[in-house]
Amino acid sequence: MATTSLPLTIQQIITDHQGTGYSNRVVMGSTQLAAGQTLRNVYWAVIVDRTNLNVVENFTFSDNNDVPAQFNKYTGNPQYMLILSSQILLTANIPAGAFYTYLVDMGAGPALQSIEQFYQTLGCGNWVYLGYVFVSVFDSNAAIEFSEYKSDTVYTMQLLAIPNPAGGVLYTPAKL
Repeated sequence: MATTSLPLTIQQIITDHQGTGYSNRVVMGSTQLAAGQTLRNVYWAVIVDRTNLNVVENFTFSDNNDVPAQFNKYTGNPQYMLILSSQILLTANIPAGAFYTYLVDMGAGPALQSIEQFYQTLGCGNWVYLGYVFVSVFDSNAAIEFSEYKSDTVYTMQLLAIPNPAGGVLYTPAKL
């Protein structure tokens, strides 16, 4: 049986367009979601049921130290995946503390380390905004992640329909 896939595309806004209508977007197959256009210096979390691609949580937060309480009921449950992106994130608001540790435990690596090094060596005065994207299954320690410093960007991935032992499929994020 051939594995089928659906496109997963994430548009990330890094530069401040002063309310001109740009925002982060997530597109899974034909489902399109957008973060609020006026939101700055936030993380946008979309939690998706992997069995049917239903969005079960869709929220923004600005606390870069604590793990959002909404994550608690999904942590360790392979039925769900997290799509996380920053929108117009100030350099000084990169993941830290328990939030940083949580992302590392779920598979964050080189992209998160890159923005951490960027902040530690250059500080927040040289570059004001940066971007971070993280996609992972909640029981996994493998993630797809990206970081960007210069301009708005689009990341393309896929959701592979992997047979679920319980029946049906589990859509699993994968690089193209």
